[in-house]
Amino acid sequence: MDARRSITDYPKGFFDVIVDFAGFGDTTADAVDVIRLGGVVVLVGMGRLETTIDAKSLIVNQCDLRGSNGGTPDDIRGVYELMRTGKLTPVTTTVSFDEVPEAIERLERGDVVGRLVISYE
Repeated sequence: MDARRSITDYPKGFFDVIVDFAGFGDTTADAVDVIRLGGVVVLVGMGRLETTIDAKSLIVNQCDLRGSNGGTPDDIRGVYELMRTGKLTPVTTTVSFDEVPEAIERLERGDVVGRLVISYE
């Protein structure tokens, strides 16, 4: 998936699994709307602690909606290995420590592309 595209830009039924790392409510609702029949939506992010899901989409798509608080150390090592080999190339927005307050405001406005990374340099 191209990180510059919204999940709703893809046809319904395109995804087997969607992991919502943002968790902004509409991101979770959109995932339930577009998941394939019998697909799985995993909510990890807690951008908003409440969401409204379209019950029709949940039922018609026979979606499995689950929450997760992250993975095991082996899962994380696996992700790092995918990144090292170039099979996974996450989109990131890098900021310095001095820019953290502004970056948090950008997160709240939804103006951050990809994952927000704080640079130590």
